[in-house]
Parts: sequence; structure tokens; C-alpha cells
Amino acid sequence: MQKIRKEIIITTEELQKFVGTYAVEKDFEIKISLDKDQLFSQLTGQNVFPIFVESEMLFFYKVVDAQIQFEKNEKGEISNLFLLQNGNKIEAKRTK
Repeated sequence: MQKIRKEIIITTEELQKFVGTYAVEKDFEIKISLDKDQLFSQLTGQNVFPIFVESEMLFFYKVVDAQIQFEKNEKGEISNLFLLQNGNKIEAKRTK
């Protein structure tokens, strides 16, 4: 059974810091984009889906039971993310 997740609202400026391309491996990446005040995620070869804020660094999908957890580096910048789905934790490093 899928956990009921509660969406919170953060500013467009806050959302902007997550935008970028995150590489899982050479030809597989996760692109995070922003349109108006909504973040979107697209994995290589897949459709674009909106992601919703659950907490400062945790976002979730409504179309599948999956989350994206972002991490900051020592400078406080978003440096990588983890795709959490079906018990898997797939790391992707920010490339741009």
C-alpha cells in the first residue's frame, strides 16, 4: 500500500536550486526542470512527470510510488540525488 504523502509549497526561487541534470551512468540521466512553479523529472527514455515537495530535500511522484531525495555538498549546493523506488536507491551525480 502506497504511503499517503502530503505536499508542501515552497517558493519558485527555492525550487530553482534543484534544476539540473544528474547522471546515473554514462547514457542514463535524470533531468530536473521547472515550469512556472512546478518541478518535473525525466529519466532518459521516459516521459516527463511532475514531482512534488514533501520536505526541504524530499520530493515525490504522484504517478508512481517513488521519491527523489536531494543532497547538498559541503558548500550547501545541491550535488546529487537519489531515486527511491521499489526498495532501490539509485544515486545520480549533478553534472549541470
